[in-house]
Amino acid sequence: MRRLLRLAPAWGAGLLWGAFVPAVLFAAWARTPSLLPITLGITILHAFGLGLPGALFFWWRRWTSLAAVAAAGFVVGAIPMGFLVWPDEIRHTPNSLMVAAGFGLLGASGASTFWLVLRACDALYPTGPRSMRPGALLAFLGFCAVFGCFVFL
Repeated sequence: MRRLLRLAPAWGAGLLWGAFVPAVLFAAWARTPSLLPITLGITILHAFGLGLPGALFFWWRRWTSLAAVAAAGFVVGAIPMGFLVWPDEIRHTPNSLMVAAGFGLLGASGASTFWLVLRACDALYPTGPRSMRPGALLAFLGFCAVFGCFVFL
């Protein structure tokens, strides 16, 4: 039980930063800062709804390499968008695949950020982190970044 309590701040921070980075990348690509709160809301729902169950499964199976996590993030980002933009005509398929791949790269960036946060907090390993401080600090900073986007943009 203590190990789970020590993991909670790190996983919360990982989810927040894993949602924040792709939202910022998308808003920067679109060159529209006012899109950030909307994209952040979407990526937070995406991270908790699709990313968290996948991350828990990967953690349970001990598939904790960066390559495995990034590949899973690519799939989590690309598949839903692929369903949304799938064309009616075969001639539009390459464009749809490019859009899905772009969102897959955003998913991979979010999953990689999640992995980096967990690694920084020593939360990738079965023994768990020795301290809650790094996870709590990163969770606080992530909350401030997310809150700031919703309030100030």
